[in-house]
Amino acid sequence: MVDTIVQQNKKIALKEHQCVTYVEVETITHISCEGYLSTIYTIDNKTTTVSKLLKHFEIELSNLGFIRINRATIVNSKYIAMLRRGNRRKITLVNGVEVAISRRKLYQIRELLQ
Repeated sequence: MVDTIVQQNKKIALKEHQCVTYVEVETITHISCEGYLSTIYTIDNKTTTVSKLLKHFEIELSNLGFIRINRATIVNSKYIAMLRRGNRRKITLVNGVEVAISRRKLYQIRELLQ
């Protein structure tokens, strides 16, 4: 698991049109992507959508405890509440959101959580 001190006081800049929004890393639960649009979800149920590839977020946040769990989602390991294996591979976050895990990423996630 990630040390919460590592995420403290870290922010990422999200550029949208003519505006730059700063989001604290420790409040991000997960980031999902559809094409070139990435949506950032926070613990207080706010969302921000930006035109940035998920790959860029993965590189920027990988050393802060974020892990890619499928082609379209990165999750903050700090907020993982439950891991379901078997035919219905899912992660449940502390806010109740369920996200599917790809078969290939399941091993990495199990290693991280042990």
